[in-house]
Amino acid sequence: VVEPFIQLMVRWFGLESCPAIVRLAFGAVVFHPVETKDAGYRQLDAYLPSVQLDAEGASDFLYKINRQRPSDSGVPGLVLNRLSTWSVSMRQKLGIVIEQSGPAYVEFEKGAYACRLELDINTGQGRREELPRDSLHRHFLELVELAKEIVAKGDIP
Repeated sequence: VVEPFIQLMVRWFGLESCPAIVRLAFGAVVFHPVETKDAGYRQLDAYLPSVQLDAEGASDFLYKINRQRPSDSGVPGLVLNRLSTWSVSMRQKLGIVIEQSGPAYVEFEKGAYACRLELDINTGQGRREELPRDSLHRHFLELVELAKEIVAKGDIP
């Protein structure tokens, strides 16, 4: 789903109707299916080298960090926030069944575990100047590449 979105955004940046932009962001939520909660914590352990995670003894783990980097775009002083939130989640479907002949009841479907990564890659808050209009697409692509790097390599400085 990322590539069609990138194409759409690049086209939008080229339109005359595209407004002036001071801050820009790319966000995503990524799931990696795992068999169990413990397997999810072991997987997160590989993505989070600076965190010591006890897979068997842990529960309700949530790790959130912003690792700022200077932009490679050539805009002086442009800082990029690389905010990532890591957890293991269980998705479970439930349905409420209502029948005329009896009381309502809830049906649960077996849950599925997944490592969950929420990304918010954005230009820093301190900027007040507009980003150069002719390079908006390059700024956006830089944000997307930083997100892809985190997905592939984990939490790296």
